[in-house]
Amino acid sequence: MADRPNILLILNDDMGFSDIGCYGGEVQTPSLDSLAARGLRFTQFY
Repeated sequence: MADRPNILLILNDDMGFSDIGCYGGEVQTPSLDSLAARGLRFTQFY
C-alpha cells in the first residue's frame, strides 16, 4: 500500500502577492519561507 502524501493548504484573504518573504516581501516570515523552500510554491494565482 502506497503512503499517502502530506498536503498542507494555507488560504489567506486580503494579502498581496509580495507580502511574505518567499515572494520578496519586506515582512519576515521565516516559517512560511521554510515551507516554501521545501514544497510547492505557486507564482500565478487569482
